[in-house]
Amino acid sequence: MKKFYFILFLFACVGNLFSAPLYRAGETKSPATDFYRWEVGADYIYSFMGLKDRFGSNALRGAQGVGVRALYNLTPYIGVGAEGSHFFGQSFGNFVSKYEQDRAGVLLKLTLSPDVSPRVYGVFGIGKSRHRFVYRKTPATLHWKNGTSSATYLQAGLGAETDIWKNFFIGAEGDFNYHPTTSLNFYYRLKRKWAFSGRLRIGVRF
Repeated sequence: MKKFYFILFLFACVGNLFSAPLYRAGETKSPATDFYRWEVGADYIYSFMGLKDRFGSNALRGAQGVGVRALYNLTPYIGVGAEGSHFFGQSFGNFVSKYEQDRAGVLLKLTLSPDVSPRVYGVFGIGKSRHRFVYRKTPATLHWKNGTSSATYLQAGLGAETDIWKNFFIGAEGDFNYHPTTSLNFYYRLKRKWAFSGRLRIGVRF
């Protein structure tokens, strides 16, 4: 049910973005016509990524996190940069006392409508995800070793953003992340290769 309300919230945000006026009162041109070289932003992220144990049972469904992104715009249409994200630690089942995930990668941003507000854009990226497991000390897990594993991921997404004050903006974005392999360690694996995540974004261009 929480996931359902979160999806509704994202759609409401995107709807508000597309209902924003193209021009502000008192201005003779759209603020989106200004070309800024740099963009820095912060995100709230909800990922629908899931985990399964070695027996095929669902172990974890969904994770919340935060992210940062920095881009350099080569043209009004093309930006390149990097991003990183951290998903908050969770405990689940009888054996995992803490599970965390971090991501870091490079990104290409294609702004489809740089001259109007809201701006619609697509993103494409590649990076590494790091998964850290801390196990509870029980008779069944005394021989289990805490550890981390990493996996390559590919990213593709679509979003919209609008200026709210001077060169500050807010936005919403939906991403698909693809892991070529689902195996994380002997005990756990990703539920599937594809996972969807939603972002609420705030940032500044300069």
